[in-house]
Amino acid sequence: MRLTTTPQEPRAATPMEIIRNIFATHGRFSPTERKAWAISRRLFREKALSNDDIRALIAIGGEGVTPFRMVLERDGGRHGSARREAIVDALHAAPEADQHASTVIALLASFIEDPEGMVGAKAVAHLATFGPKVDGLLMKALGSGNRWTRSYAVRALGAFGTVRAVPTLIRALQDDDERVRSDAAEALGTLGDSQATQPLLSALADPNWLVRESASSALAALNDREVVEKLTRFLHDEDPHVRAQAVRTLAHLDPSVALAPLIHALDDDHFEVQWDAVDGLASAHNSAAVAPLLARYHDGDKELRHRIAAACGRIGYQHVIAHLTHDARTIRLAAAEMIGQLRDMQWLPELTARWRHETDPEVQMWLIIAIAEMTATAGKASPNPAVEALIAAADSPHRPVRYHATRALEGLRHPLAEQFIQQRIHPTCVRITCPNCLQPLRLHPPLTGKRWRCHHCNLGFTIQQQKGAQLTVVPETSRTSPPIQPEGDEPWHTVLGVPPDADAATIQRAFRGLLKQYHPDKVAGLGAEFQRLAEAKTRQLTQALRAGLAHCERG
Repeated sequence: MRLTTTPQEPRAATPMEIIRNIFATHGRFSPTERKAWAISRRLFREKALSNDDIRALIAIGGEGVTPFRMVLERDGGRHGSARREAIVDALHAAPEADQHASTVIALLASFIEDPEGMVGAKAVAHLATFGPKVDGLLMKALGSGNRWTRSYAVRALGAFGTVRAVPTLIRALQDDDERVRSDAAEALGTLGDSQATQPLLSALADPNWLVRESASSALAALNDREVVEKLTRFLHDEDPHVRAQAVRTLAHLDPSVALAPLIHALDDDHFEVQWDAVDGLASAHNSAAVAPLLARYHDGDKELRHRIAAACGRIGYQHVIAHLTHDARTIRLAAAEMIGQLRDMQWLPELTARWRHETDPEVQMWLIIAIAEMTATAGKASPNPAVEALIAAADSPHRPVRYHATRALEGLRHPLAEQFIQQRIHPTCVRITCPNCLQPLRLHPPLTGKRWRCHHCNLGFTIQQQKGAQLTVVPETSRTSPPIQPEGDEPWHTVLGVPPDADAATIQRAFRGLLKQYHPDKVAGLGAEFQRLAEAKTRQLTQALRAGLAHCERG
């Protein structure tokens, strides 16, 4: 029978064994290595860091690296990571660093796998200053347990790395830390090697947005047709965030190859993808995108319309104005509305000329609105053809067109507009006097055959035409009744607050002043009881006025 044994775990060395090994190694040191050992111990043990010891260690050369690393392993944690960071900075800043570059590189490499703080990261950052000859050390640093060290190593490889660093950077795209993955994507974009295309495309689906953005920028830096084709496939992904990231990547590519997929992304059912597609098309080179953008102008919400208008502005509004003659009605509508919102007078001649040839009523309405916006801004300086277009639109058979044109003409301080309003919209008024409160009224013809009401005293009346074209005002209540005394016991002059012998002008002036205070319109927003009181007071004032005027006629 054969016996099997289980391999035993290696036994950890005791402190005494460690000390014994150190002394055994120290006994094999050369005098130069013993000197390096003593200097290194002072660097890690003394309270203050000596720059003279740093310079002496560098001057020893390569023989001092091994003793330094042994002391680092034994005494490196005596003062914490702050002392190790200080030594790293002092090694790099030493005047002899350039003269003894290989020694400084070896000493700095001793800190690459430091697990604490920014020690390893600083060592990598200082190593990167020595150029591509340290790329092997930087790739080794990507295996460190410190995420800051890995991040700095990736950045350095991207700055001066060669093609042999690409596989290492591709593996870094799978790092546990999102910062490292993001830096790896940026580094691959800087190197521009085609073998990174597929890994970067996969990184577009990374759960971290920063990694996705970095991968997007890196793919844009590659800028080849293969990238466009693969990104187009991402536009059909189920995840809208992946589709949006693909659109943002396409936006950084050459417009000549990315225009078609970006236009296709405008039809996406997710708002983020639509917005990114619109923003991606906002380039002066994408004049062919104006028609698709205008076609979707009225399909979205206010934010989408705002983004489309901004994109068309970057492409150039001269391309928008050219689409006023487009065959599609929706595109003409969007172009007219967008140009009208600009209120830029330079587009007014084109709008006026297009109005004369437009046949669609809704497009006509938006053209008139655009012309109205610009003429309202220009006022008296509005060109005559634009005002004449508004006047022509005021006679349109389509009510919305007439409405907007008439409103524009009413508010326009232009001689042609004022003449039109006076002759056609508001002809000469007829002035009469209310038979009850004697207030002047302005009535617009036709006068007969209608029931009128005084807006001062609320008296209803009609107007009849007698022989000889004479007009007679017929109130709804007769004034042939006996002398009127106001409601209540107060005489008319007390109600109006005038002396009994006041003349007609004084009586009317007092009536008007009191009516302004007690008219029912003043309490229209209050309760019904206040309205009834106001009506009773107004009636009392009116009766007092009539009684006072009758008293003046008899006197």
